[in-house]
Amino acid sequence: MLPNAIDLDAWGPLERPLPLRQWGDHDTFAAVGTVPGGAVARAKGEEVRLVSTMRLAPRKRPVELVEAFAAAGVADRARLEIIGDGPLRGRVAQRVTDLGLTGRVFLRGRVERSELRESYARAHGYLAPTRLEAFGIAVLEARAAGLPVVAMAGSGVDDIVEHEVDGLLVPDDTALAAAIRRVVDDADWRGRVAEHNRSVPPPQIWGTVLADVEALRDDEAFRALVQVTQRITRIVPAGTDASFDASVLTDDAERVVAPLVADLADALPLAFEGAGAAPHDFVAGGGAL
Repeated sequence: MLPNAIDLDAWGPLERPLPLRQWGDHDTFAAVGTVPGGAVARAKGEEVRLVSTMRLAPRKRPVELVEAFAAAGVADRARLEIIGDGPLRGRVAQRVTDLGLTGRVFLRGRVERSELRESYARAHGYLAPTRLEAFGIAVLEARAAGLPVVAMAGSGVDDIVEHEVDGLLVPDDTALAAAIRRVVDDADWRGRVAEHNRSVPPPQIWGTVLADVEALRDDEAFRALVQVTQRITRIVPAGTDASFDASVLTDDAERVVAPLVADLADALPLAFEGAGAAPHDFVAGGGAL
């Protein structure tokens, strides 16, 4: 499987202390352990800062994240920053108010990449409440930045986060709340995971992925698979996702696509046979050719 990848230079840990920062709520945030060799740890009496980046849409589950943060019972010693925007922003803001989390959960909206990276540098942990995540680029970026990650198990994030090594994978919202509490209260564990994530880059970086692609260039079955998928992408409308309904194609286009899909079905087993993987492993893992 060939995963998506990121540029480690763009998302790796910032190796410099960060200045004090004023946010829109006028609270001041101090630098944390972002110097070389440092660990993201909480000094005595310092609040733990958690961050999550997502589109505020139902599939991403921002409301459930706020509810899990409330259920964790850590609002007196931690705060949550949610970065991103979307149709559920008003509902999320109302839930924050209803749960008495005003001043503890902050909706920051969209930010520039440089500001996002600095937010990661100031944070102590990253939360990912999405259940259906094909790959999890945001999780990978936070992991590359050195943050311990808490994410839902059973999706493409499983390829990024190893349980108890890069962070925690949880099965449901009750476990999500418990994991949030652990990240906040277990400073030793949080520091060990952060140190690991800062010193050990994730495998899903471009240098590694491109090397894997280069190794496959001479594989006849893989070349056949790529050729078939390229032929399909020339016909299927741009921006189409996995839920694309072929009925919207013209009859002529459908006649062309059908044999290509058949070719793809024939090519997948061949391409994965040598790698010891099955086609469904590729689809479930959220990889990309």
